[in-house]
Amino acid sequence: MVLHAGMTFAAEPLIWVPGVPGGAGVRLEHTILVTDDGGRALTRTGWDERLLLRG
Repeated sequence: MVLHAGMTFAAEPLIWVPGVPGGAGVRLEHTILVTDDGGRALTRTGWDERLLLRG
């Protein structure tokens, strides 16, 4: 698909943690606006390392 200025799309990578009863994971959703100069993130929430599980 060719992206054109004014279009938006979502990038939704998923981190899945196997072996947890009932399932566990986090989906990091980012909405991107396509501009003439590239892309601009519309999502206001920044990355936070507390989203990662530590063993």
